[in-house]
Amino acid sequence: MKHKLRDQIVGLKMGRFTFVCDRVVDGVPINPRLPERFSDTDNERRPQSHMIWWGVPYIEITEDENPKFVEHWKGTLRYDVRCLDGGAWDRPTCWAMFASLQEAVACALRGRMPTASAQS
Repeated sequence: MKHKLRDQIVGLKMGRFTFVCDRVVDGVPINPRLPERFSDTDNERRPQSHMIWWGVPYIEITEDENPKFVEHWKGTLRYDVRCLDGGAWDRPTCWAMFASLQEAVACALRGRMPTASAQS
């Protein structure tokens, strides 16, 4: 289940576009409001509303109280770093998943998918 940080939303201005999200940390959108069918559209058929996200890493927070999830992630939250970058033909690439927001932000700021040894 996607974890909502708060009822308030914020805008992140990048160039001529404003991205709407729950929060912004060091310029990284957290739980952005993505266009309809963003996660299941062939990259070659994406509308402009999707393409403005090209190359913009963002973080989605997942919440789960399942005991196995909690044990693995050391809590009820997981921070997924994603980016529409062509790494997958029909969805944003999942760069990595982390147990802390700080690690996820650091990954997004590096601007690339981490090596397997760098993931939590």
